[in-house]
Amino acid sequence: GIMSSEDLDDRFKASIEGAGVAASYRKMLEAPSFSDLVRNENTIGWGGFDPISRDPEIEKRMRRQRIFCDYFRGAASWTQLRSWDAASACALIVEAMAAGMLSPASAAPYLRRAATELAVRFLSWHELAKGLLLARAFSALTQSEAAAHDAIARELDMLMKLLEGPWAAFPWPRIKTN
Repeated sequence: GIMSSEDLDDRFKASIEGAGVAASYRKMLEAPSFSDLVRNENTIGWGGFDPISRDPEIEKRMRRQRIFCDYFRGAASWTQLRSWDAASACALIVEAMAAGMLSPASAAPYLRRAATELAVRFLSWHELAKGLLLARAFSALTQSEAAAHDAIARELDMLMKLLEGPWAAFPWPRIKTN
């Protein structure tokens, strides 16, 4: 689905700079009330100028996600969900390399940017895994509670294998201060 190098840059920047799952979580978390969230998202639009009809399915999705946000309020931060956005940005670059749009050398600055984002935001592979799991559960709630449970089970198994396998072989990267 990557149309051009400009499209690749735009999509990468949108993911890495927080326009993905973390932004959705933050919007849900910071809404003063659920009714404000529904009114802003589902009735008048965030710009306040484009009225749209109320959609009960959107309200159900939003209610599930807001309950998730409220449950983890104080225990999880929207910044933890940046893990998913950075991982998505990396996947985009890997797809671009597989499609022949980028060479490994031209992909390196993109991947370095994502790696730096992750190294700054997280202190360990375990914290990264926790962020990925939170983001995946939050995202799956757009479908249903059952989809979120299934996603958690699948992702937890995969993350545990990564933590015990490939990730265990590499120390968490540190950013030099000099």
